[in-house]
Amino acid sequence: MNIHYTHQNVVDGNTGTSSQAASNYKYNVYSESRNIDALDAGNYEIEHSLKVASGYTKEFFIG
Repeated sequence: MNIHYTHQNVVDGNTGTSSQAASNYKYNVYSESRNIDALDAGNYEIEHSLKVASGYTKEFFIG
């Protein structure tokens, strides 16, 4: 049995999710100047993550 816990606090200024570099700059979120990004939580941030995995083995045939 495995138990995993992770905590993230990601601050992101440009997610970079576009397939073209020009779009990453053109559609960026900014407040006062195009050269200063507005920082916010990351798009892919999972603040608290708890994962539990369990398993067992059973031999059905005697070999």
